[in-house]
Amino acid sequence: MVQSNYLVRLKDISKIFSASNFVMLNLNLNIKEHEIIALIGPNGGGKTLLSNIIAGRVEKSSGTLTYNFNVDDPRMAIGVSSSDQTWPNGFYVKDVVKLYVSMYDVQDKLWLSKIETIFQVRQIVDLPCSKLSLIQRQLFSLFLSLIHKPQVLIVSEISSNWGYELRNMVADFIKNYSNSGSRCVIIVNPEMTIMRNIATRVIYLKSGKIMEDDLHEDISKNYENYEYYINALATKYEKKIKSKLDIKIEKIINDFSNNFNSFKKEVFSYENVKQLSKHAIKRLKQIMYCSLVLKEQLILFGYNPTDKSTLQTVVKFTKELIHNLNNLHLSVSRKNLILVNIDKNLNKYKKYVINNFYEGIVSKKQNKQSIISIKSYLREKRLLSKWKKILIKEQISLYHSISEAEKNEIA
Repeated sequence: MVQSNYLVRLKDISKIFSASNFVMLNLNLNIKEHEIIALIGPNGGGKTLLSNIIAGRVEKSSGTLTYNFNVDDPRMAIGVSSSDQTWPNGFYVKDVVKLYVSMYDVQDKLWLSKIETIFQVRQIVDLPCSKLSLIQRQLFSLFLSLIHKPQVLIVSEISSNWGYELRNMVADFIKNYSNSGSRCVIIVNPEMTIMRNIATRVIYLKSGKIMEDDLHEDISKNYENYEYYINALATKYEKKIKSKLDIKIEKIINDFSNNFNSFKKEVFSYENVKQLSKHAIKRLKQIMYCSLVLKEQLILFGYNPTDKSTLQTVVKFTKELIHNLNNLHLSVSRKNLILVNIDKNLNKYKKYVINNFYEGIVSKKQNKQSIISIKSYLREKRLLSKWKKILIKEQISLYHSISEAEKNEIA
């Protein structure tokens, strides 16, 4: 039996396919209760293999895997959410739910009702599984992995496409879940904001080996933010990543930070926020979230401008930020000076984002006074043709998210 606060212990775990082909060799890992572990690293580094060995889905070649669960059968104490889970044709969501309830002998109807609400299962219960969208499949998979209250929850993906509110709700749920009872959560390759906000421990895997194993408090103490931490790991273990920010991208980031911080300072105060409606406060939170994600993705882009997914995320959150700025409507009275000031700073920040980021990403016309231009940076680095499809794909949708008056001003 392992120490009481350990849920899983791996000792000298190896996975070998042949004498010359091994993907994991003598790996050691202890997983404690209440931990939220982020498994990160390059593709093929062993993240999925490790999570599958822990879950009992892949047989180890050698070593000792010890569980410290409240039940005898480990399968009843482990839940796995897989982003690529599929079901045979003809299966309906309600059929799968009934199957899982029966398989795990679920008696807690309140728990079932709670997770049905959080993961939006009630809206899809009468749909065939084959008709579910990607996001619906991901949420449904998470729901199924939690149906029996597992002590170890393994999550393969929390998508960046879920939107601000849904991602926050799921992240809060996972955080609270790991802290209640004898439980832990393992998230494979989490998105940056999820890792920063809820991970208590980060494990970096490469070639089936644990290269780094860091606690959240140590990362916060030793690095300015998670973006610099991830880049430090990439610089150390992945030669293709640059070790220094490009000076032009650094200027873009600094300029964006100055404008965002000025907007935040003028708008986000208790006296200001209490003047706003619930709808306006909700939009402000989304603006804050999109701005923070955009900044961190710009940092990652600056270190590795050849990374497709980072550029896609920059474009995505530029569009989302503009959408939220355009949909924050204030009923401004000249007598209410606080609202007048909020509206003034909102329009100032919106104009900055549109003039610089919209033009810098998709517009054919470049503002000569524009400081930020992702497009010109890519052109200079001879990467524009490589990323042209991504930029063109978003051009129409981003264009339509801007008001006619703002389009005319740009033109």
